[in-house]
Amino acid sequence: MYINTHQLKDQASVVIDETVDLSGMLNDVQEVLSIAPAHLRLKAVETARNTYRVDGSITTEMTYRCARCLSPFSRRVEIPFDEVYATEESLEDGDVNIFDGERIDLAPAVEQAVLLSIPLVPLCETSCRGLCPQCGTNLNVDTCGCERRAADPRWEALTRLFEQS
Repeated sequence: MYINTHQLKDQASVVIDETVDLSGMLNDVQEVLSIAPAHLRLKAVETARNTYRVDGSITTEMTYRCARCLSPFSRRVEIPFDEVYATEESLEDGDVNIFDGERIDLAPAVEQAVLLSIPLVPLCETSCRGLCPQCGTNLNVDTCGCERRAADPRWEALTRLFEQS
């Protein structure tokens, strides 16, 4: 995923509308089971001499493992993308990616945007009940006969309070 800066000098902007395979970058991410090819819809413009802004969105579908019930689930995600690139001689203060002056490599910034979009605790539903701590039954699908009681007797007063209301 490269942008040739010579194209940007000849044109007002360059539009990137392509599909890329990002599955190799998520091999070490346990929360993500798979990722569909991502669709990049980006626009690059020269904002100053040797300084370029690339913005748009990355759309993909990721399959996660729920942190509570361990069931796989898929979500379509649209990730905003907004990066500034500059050569070292035109570097200004701020959050700027440095490039060699000939072409801009978008792959590291796209990878970072996708990785940052992964939820810390992926849940299939916000109301997910998880697994029974005694027998491991998925409580979203079935009920079990296990007795639910507080593990620590110091919590019994709080349990009685909830039972009264």
